[in-house]
Amino acid sequence: LPDLMEERLSLAHSMGVQSNDVFTLLSKVGHDCTGGISFTESREPPNIGWKYREISASELNELVTQRKSFLPCF
Repeated sequence: LPDLMEERLSLAHSMGVQSNDVFTLLSKVGHDCTGGISFTESREPPNIGWKYREISASELNELVTQRKSFLPCF
């Protein structure tokens, strides 16, 4: 998503979204965003041929903590 608020507002408007909130925008365009996390509206897992499992918030926190030295944004 764009860092600049004006660009985020423009994206929200173009998507018909009433908010420039990150999670609201990702719920609309997340399926087209590259990266390790995909945001979709479906509760069904996508059929992409990958094996994955749901993890808890504490498990995610532990994984991020273990990799902080590799993650420039933390």
